[in-house]
Amino acid sequence: VISDGFSLFIQRILINAGLPNVPIYANHFVEESGIFKVVFTNSAMGCLAGTCKCSVAQKLSQEKPIVLIGDGCSDFCLTDKADYVFAKGNLIAYCRDKGIIHSTFKNFRDIIQGLHQLEISDMRFGRL
Repeated sequence: VISDGFSLFIQRILINAGLPNVPIYANHFVEESGIFKVVFTNSAMGCLAGTCKCSVAQKLSQEKPIVLIGDGCSDFCLTDKADYVFAKGNLIAYCRDKGIIHSTFKNFRDIIQGLHQLEISDMRFGRL
């Protein structure tokens, strides 16, 4: 999971979903002398987001396809670099405006169905 949100909350959601070991690349809270501070360990020069999804995805992909599942402004820059986009919310209009091929989704069942369709139509997605 690459997110501009906070790892603490994402981890809780994943644990509740029965997925405790999914790697998370996100912003963090750190406690120092009784004060919580925000740490942006995945930021990048020139990127306005706390987590630069483009640089993290590029480092992690190792020539494998990048599938973006997103809904907001922090996802815009990655749409050009992703091999496929599942869009919700503001990301739908952005993809339409930029002519980026995408599928819309309401929930993760839609994404699972979409991934199966990608697997059938394009074998390079077969190992996701």
